[in-house]
Amino acid sequence: MASPHSTHIGSGLGFGLEHLTHIFIGLALMMTATVISVVLAFYYTRRVNVER
Repeated sequence: MASPHSTHIGSGLGFGLEHLTHIFIGLALMMTATVISVVLAFYYTRRVNVER
């Protein structure tokens, strides 16, 4: 994500998208992963405490 846009394009991972689009896709993926991990952490922590 920290690489210049030309690096992404040159590597073949550009998909013809603009640089800002890459940034927003990366941010959305990171936010989704964060939310999922927080939800799972709460779920499994609460589940263990309820079973005891």
